Amino acid sequence: MFRFMVAILLCLSGSPHGLALEWVAFGDLRGHVEPCGCDPATDLGGLRRLSNHVQVSRIKHPEALILSVGNLYSYDNPVKGDTAKDDAIGQAITAIAPHAALFNVAENAAFERGTLASSGIPWVLSNPAKTRSKLPTQAKVDLSVATILGYVFGDDAKFARKIDDTLITQWRHQVQERQRPAILLFAGPTKDLDRIARAKIFD
Repeated sequence: MFRFMVAILLCLSGSPHGLALEWVAFGDLRGHVEPCGCDPATDLGGLRRLSNHVQVSRIKHPEALILSVGNLYSYDNPVKGDTAKDDAIGQAITAIAPHAALFNVAENAAFERGTLASSGIPWVLSNPAKTRSKLPTQAKVDLSVATILGYVFGDDAKFARKIDDTLITQWRHQVQERQRPAILLFAGPTKDLDRIARAKIFD
């Protein structure tokens, strides 16, 4: 989770557009719909707590972007026919209605088992593998205040391609078309993040 937050801070700090964007980011539930921990004072996570936090944030900061960095679903296949957790997560993410949601490894697992909530959710993946053209994702999310892209890569992310010069050029064109701040939701190795940062595409 720390890696995700660093990426988002990188994207929003020092914007050459001179705009200060407020945002709320969440993710990494990994299929845990209930809080985890043995003491109510230290319990963390849970769909109800997440939904309440986002709702309060929207009231306090109505202009804030609501972003998901993914891995909301479980990586593991549930018992055959038991989709209760996936269904609960899908309903929660639909109700939260993020401006953009990173299609991460756990989302791909849910997609492959047919339980990913996709209707109305802006799943973003800007580096899909060429062989995975049927993913329920979009290359970018264009908002009035920003353009949002998403990058996932790792040993478990066979559905995505590694950053290269072609991808960087493609992203630069996509961002320049809109002439607004660009945000990257990122999950991957530090060396990939460093290469992307050097390209100076994102604010």
